[in-house]
Amino acid sequence: MSKQIPLPLRISETKRFDNYVEYTTPTVVGALKSIVEHEDDKAHGGVMFLWGGEATGKTHLLNAACHYGHAAGKSVIYLPMAEIKNERVSVLEQLETFDVVCLDDIQEIAGNRSWEEGVFHLFNQLRARKGRMIASANKNISLIHFSLLDFATRLAWGLVWHLVEADDETKQKILVTRAQERGLSMAEDVAEYMIRHCSRGLNDLLDTLDKIDTASLAEHKKITVPFVKRLLA
Repeated sequence: MSKQIPLPLRISETKRFDNYVEYTTPTVVGALKSIVEHEDDKAHGGVMFLWGGEATGKTHLLNAACHYGHAAGKSVIYLPMAEIKNERVSVLEQLETFDVVCLDDIQEIAGNRSWEEGVFHLFNQLRARKGRMIASANKNISLIHFSLLDFATRLAWGLVWHLVEADDETKQKILVTRAQERGLSMAEDVAEYMIRHCSRGLNDLLDTLDKIDTASLAEHKKITVPFVKRLLA
């Protein structure tokens, strides 16, 4: 975060460990903090791979790891692969000087030999310098069609963590937490109503929260079940 890079990338200010609603045991947050802090190389080999379907928190966790690393005095960078895959691979040059490199949606470069080789070399350079790589994908490594098998093997060297979709109780907590971050007062019964009557996908629920927030501000109304019911009718 503190170094100059040839891409206009920003780490999300709203995605941090302190507002991540964790619902797995043992905790993925604890594992990420450990790798960022450069603890116990034998346990993870300097690499961690997170995988899971849509809205399982991958992007949130990678951004949070960057914030955590920056606060600890580490040099960190977050790379959304879907956004940069059409750039020249040369954008990866000198990234081995970072302490932590986070690659989101690594499946986006599968089959692109030059990008696979570029990230593979970056991994080897990071490892030689005791740096860390944290990558995410929408499926497990064995199901991603990488053309460079050695690259897939490297990703599987360390911690491989499966992120599952949040249950309804956790989604309710996430909605309440997100509302509080916006300065909104939303009771749990409102979040419960949203889960019962809206699309159950977390991203859709958060989009609905955006609409409720906008309508609440425009109408100067408190967020109650009747208000949400009318808005969603």
